[in-house]
Amino acid sequence: RESYRKSTFRKASATYESSLFTLELGWIFVVPAYRRKGLSRKIVNAAVAERQNASMFATSRSNNLAMHAALLGAGFERHGSEYLARDGSNRVALFLYLPVGGVASVPAT
Repeated sequence: RESYRKSTFRKASATYESSLFTLELGWIFVVPAYRRKGLSRKIVNAAVAERQNASMFATSRSNNLAMHAALLGAGFERHGSEYLARDGSNRVALFLYLPVGGVASVPAT
């Protein structure tokens, strides 16, 4: 939803316009018995491979360092400031994946 995407970028004080990011890498949850086997990394890499040069964004709890490593390893960049999740239980970080050549930086509104 456009309203969710705008809100996410606003809360993170993003310097890119949210409408430039047409894809979101949503929740990735790995059952505890299968964690630490590189599955999140494989999912993130597969999503990046399928994006067809579109820009993509993802969010992750600030304390989820394994997901941060998977996103950064796939070429995402951490962007903006951490913000409080909707339910107030966690802080969240925004990650952006830019297509080759980047996207024009449009001031956030």
